[in-house]
Amino acid sequence: MKITYRWLKEYVDFDLSAEQLADKLVSLGINVESMQSIGEGIDGVIVGKILSVEAHPHAERLTVCKVDTGKEEYNIVCGAKNMKQGDVVPVALEGVVLSENKLIKPVNIRGVKSEGMMCSAKELGVSDDAAGLFILPEKTPLGKEIKEVLSLPDVVFDLEITPNRPDCLSVIGVAREIAAVLNIPFKLPEIKLKSTGKEIEKQLQVTIKDSLLCPRYLARVIRNVKVSSSPLWLQRRLEMVGLRAINNVVDATNYVLMELGHPLHAFDYDLISNHHIIVRRAEEKEKFGALDEVEYTLTKDMLVITDDNKAVALAGIMGGSNSQVSEGTCNLLIESAYFDAINIRRTSKKLGLSTESSYRFERGTDFEMAEKAINRVTSLIKEIAGGEVVEGIIDQYPQKIVPQQIILRLEQVNRILGIEISGKQIQVFLKRLGFECNLEKNSNLKVVVPAFRREVSREIDLIEEIARIYKYDEISPAVPQWKSLEYSPNQEFLLEREVKNFFVGAGFYEVINYSFSSEDEFKKLGVEDSFYYTKAVKVKNPLSREYGFLRTTLLGNIFENISKNISYNLYNLKLFELGKVFLTKENNLLPEEKKMLSGAICGMAEESYWQKKSNEVDFHYLKGVLVSLLENLEIKNYKMEKGSNILFHPGQSAKIIINGNQQIGQLGKVFPWIAEKYNFDLPVYIFELSLGALLKSQNTKRRYLPVSKYPAVTRDVALVVPKEISYFQVSSQIKKTGGEVISQIKLFDVYQGKQIDEGYRSLAYSIVYQSKEKTLTDKEVNFIHNDVLQSLKENFKVKIRDK
Repeated sequence: MKITYRWLKEYVDFDLSAEQLADKLVSLGINVESMQSIGEGIDGVIVGKILSVEAHPHAERLTVCKVDTGKEEYNIVCGAKNMKQGDVVPVALEGVVLSENKLIKPVNIRGVKSEGMMCSAKELGVSDDAAGLFILPEKTPLGKEIKEVLSLPDVVFDLEITPNRPDCLSVIGVAREIAAVLNIPFKLPEIKLKSTGKEIEKQLQVTIKDSLLCPRYLARVIRNVKVSSSPLWLQRRLEMVGLRAINNVVDATNYVLMELGHPLHAFDYDLISNHHIIVRRAEEKEKFGALDEVEYTLTKDMLVITDDNKAVALAGIMGGSNSQVSEGTCNLLIESAYFDAINIRRTSKKLGLSTESSYRFERGTDFEMAEKAINRVTSLIKEIAGGEVVEGIIDQYPQKIVPQQIILRLEQVNRILGIEISGKQIQVFLKRLGFECNLEKNSNLKVVVPAFRREVSREIDLIEEIARIYKYDEISPAVPQWKSLEYSPNQEFLLEREVKNFFVGAGFYEVINYSFSSEDEFKKLGVEDSFYYTKAVKVKNPLSREYGFLRTTLLGNIFENISKNISYNLYNLKLFELGKVFLTKENNLLPEEKKMLSGAICGMAEESYWQKKSNEVDFHYLKGVLVSLLENLEIKNYKMEKGSNILFHPGQSAKIIINGNQQIGQLGKVFPWIAEKYNFDLPVYIFELSLGALLKSQNTKRRYLPVSKYPAVTRDVALVVPKEISYFQVSSQIKKTGGEVISQIKLFDVYQGKQIDEGYRSLAYSIVYQSKEKTLTDKEVNFIHNDVLQSLKENFKVKIRDK
């Protein structure tokens, strides 16, 4: 945004050079991208009037003009073609030095004496226009210095305003900041206009059909205006900030836009059907002809301003060509409104149409400034275009917006900034920025946020405002106070790291998938009637159909990973994923989030090479991996029992149980019909474990014991066991009876055949006995061994197999 030094100085009387002002702006968080000096080096250039224009006797392209400066008349030879008798122009006479050290002196041009030079805007350094002379208004006083006429010299600042500071997209917004940091008075432009009276209600009606997108709409009517070119001061001011002068009415709305930061629009009152303004959403595919002579196709989520027959403006962005102000306009309808920022931004982006108005509306305007702005522009139009202002103002404001209040703690301010500042000082600082503050008995401040600072919504925002006015440079660097706290490791994080390291060490690859699933995925898994689907959380605004639900199991993603790898002819796979699943909870808006550990294996256990051939993985291989994991986490009280799950093969699956009856997971072969759906052309084995259950069960206090220095004694025994008795049950009973003396239990053979009764099987164990305190004798080992066998006979009806 561009702004000028002189314009700022009208509202805050600072005593700073342009360079010092730029430094102050930067310290306030307003970056100055560039500075441009305008009108320097034109001392002595005065105003003159062309009395006559005659052809040069010896040059076709030149003319000889007689110019009156109010005191004397001069002959000046000129090459421009845009002037005529009676025009008022800038004149540089003998002794004047223009830009680029161009000294003006009398010269003889083709036999005619020229006593000076009439200047273009470029030669004065006020613009790049060099097409002809700079024609001044005809009532400009002759002989007056052009610097006074054009309010020069001046400096144009090009400011970079961040999106969170829309209040600084105006002259008064920047002036307010300067006044606050310098602690000097700040004044708003004086508005000499009454808003009372009800005459306007007879001449105009306003209806808001969507108060969410347009919370407030104001309108005024001015009759019998004269539309013409703007005064020179107004044209120059707009041109210096990058706006093109159009006519006095449009220029007035643009001037107030830059001055107060609130967009306005002027309609030709007589072109509004039935003098009825309607604020509504556009019809789908409604056509709108804008001022830029482009016809836009609108959608139903866009906001338009219409009369009873047609759309006359695209709300907050651009007016329509069917209601624009022209030289023939006599009566005006002035609009000032507060529109929804998000809607304006979406409309602007969708249509590719950005204007000074949309730029401000989409960042958030001041809903209280709307009335001040419409009164200011009405007053200005009356001043420069004449006319009579219809008494009263229409202000449609269905639901008043309540200013936000924030409690500011004095202790928090001093702690964050590292300074000692009183509540009264804070009160003064914030009031200088426009905040209302009341100091309460508990040293807290109740702060009312002004309408032009709606981005301030938290206590920390207010603290930042205090720091800006206190000045960052005045805050001494200080080491923050801190207390040494006892380190408390995050056990969940440590467990995740240990689990990942374990699987990577076991030859697995970690996969990371999106936490979404789809209805098609549930159907593919065949779980439509199970908790996997009934507990699924549906996403309200999914990116696509494939991401319509939050996943309830990691296995669906794992199956897709296996299937994709197999399609690339990669068959020897070991994959695992550690991630979240989401399950709905009754009477709770938020779903239950559970961390799970899942994985799958298929193909060969190891890569084969010429000296060694590998075996295919199977159920027992996967079980061995999970047993090693549990042992690695020092989870001792576990067992595996025959399991059943819709995703697992009923004959080759097991559930993992701890603490007697708590199931924490399951493993097994993929159900054949699921394998077929995912195009698995070899056996795939999967598992799923609850990470939360592992966390609660693991032993985090590890004990490290020395290896026993005493010899071990091994006893082998073959047991005839009923088929329903599992390996884990037998092993647990052996360990329970033998106690710490048993250092290892290993199952080395399983047999079912003619020598074994039906309903039984033979389990051959190798039991290692070893004491950490002494050497065990055969008698001591035999005694413990016999106790173990007797315990097995009594608990499981086990028989000792002799052969």
